[in-house]
Amino acid sequence: MFHLQSIIDRIRIVLARERYEESPEIKELASDLSDQTRQLNERLRRCGEYLRQGLRSEAIHEAETEPRLLDCVSVLESFSEEERNAWNDVCEFLDLSVGEPLLRNVAIMVDEAYAEQAPLEGLLRQHRKLALQRAPLSIRLRLLRKLAQADSNAEHWTEDLARYEEVRHEQIAQEARSQRKVMSVIALDELLTEVNSKEWLVVDLSSDVRFE
Repeated sequence: MFHLQSIIDRIRIVLARERYEESPEIKELASDLSDQTRQLNERLRRCGEYLRQGLRSEAIHEAETEPRLLDCVSVLESFSEEERNAWNDVCEFLDLSVGEPLLRNVAIMVDEAYAEQAPLEGLLRQHRKLALQRAPLSIRLRLLRKLAQADSNAEHWTEDLARYEEVRHEQIAQEARSQRKVMSVIALDELLTEVNSKEWLVVDLSSDVRFE
């Protein structure tokens, strides 16, 4: 990021001279700015591909890698349109590379992804914590349902929830078969409450689980 800011500051000094002659300095600045913009666009394309696949967390992880993507975009965008046009004129006059335009539309998508992710951070931290603690699946399911509801545009939560429910279904069925005679009244009541819950997305337990 600091290298990019240095390039822009040096270009401003060149533009202030108002007399442009081909020199090693100007050729280097043209090449450096072109390379920096290309590298930013490569990262933006990766983020955009993640976002198109619904992988917002992965896109933000890519954007957070140092130097932080949107910080670099902000530095480049501080180069005003008037300055950019003047620099492009200099490059064309001296037959130097202008470079590719910044993918601003993708940068906007990444910025919006940050805004969508912020309200979910607390739930995501809990989700990771429960996974690390190997918490009971019944507890993790409750949190996953909250995530799927809060982040309804991300299909992967629904897919994860379906897998979790199927596994939990097998667990409950096994408990009902093997432990119903020794299960406490409280434990039995908790299991019945879970079975009869309307929160199940995929699995219908009513016909498969018996507590006789």
